[in-house]
Amino acid sequence: MKVKKLGTAAILATALLITTGCQDTQKNSEVTNNVTDNVSSVKKHESVDLPITIYTKENYNMLENATFTRTIDSIEVGDFTKATVVEFENIYDDIRDLSLDLINEYKRVSIQMTHTIDGKTSQPYQAFVLDKNSEIHFNAEPIQDEIVKYQIKMASTDYVMGANTNKKGEIILAIPKAYFDGNLQLKTVTKTNNDINEVVYIDLR
Repeated sequence: MKVKKLGTAAILATALLITTGCQDTQKNSEVTNNVTDNVSSVKKHESVDLPITIYTKENYNMLENATFTRTIDSIEVGDFTKATVVEFENIYDDIRDLSLDLINEYKRVSIQMTHTIDGKTSQPYQAFVLDKNSEIHFNAEPIQDEIVKYQIKMASTDYVMGANTNKKGEIILAIPKAYFDGNLQLKTVTKTNNDINEVVYIDLR
């Protein structure tokens, strides 16, 4: 899986300079507020248990009696290695151009997923993606890190992530280590065949 270049390297480079300052300001403000209020009262959305089905569609291909389901199975958080840096940069070309210090300054977040098709279909191709309304939240507020926001945008775009027939897959994100000092969560939306949409929060740990 390799994210297609969208000509955003220059934009991301500028955003990185802005984000560095905004990131520190946001975290410092949040830490100050948390210390003032009480460590035990740090904000956090109620989280769901995994695995969780985030997308279901019956009759998913016209005239075929098949149901497609996408499930988030687990979250894995760890450090980057030289090998996983190469893996990550092969996915996000534009981020490679920024020469980020992924090993020392970022955590590797792997969102493990499963695709299942109940029934027979002539179109078994699907991308492992998030809902387009997904965000990363730090202490119950969406973070403003442009690098992370860019990754979420890419990870929620089918043609970017690439359709395949794999039953197991993952979405890999790089998130600054400092955010793991608080409550870090993935906000996403579950969608069922009955058009019932529900916002859910998943702890990133």
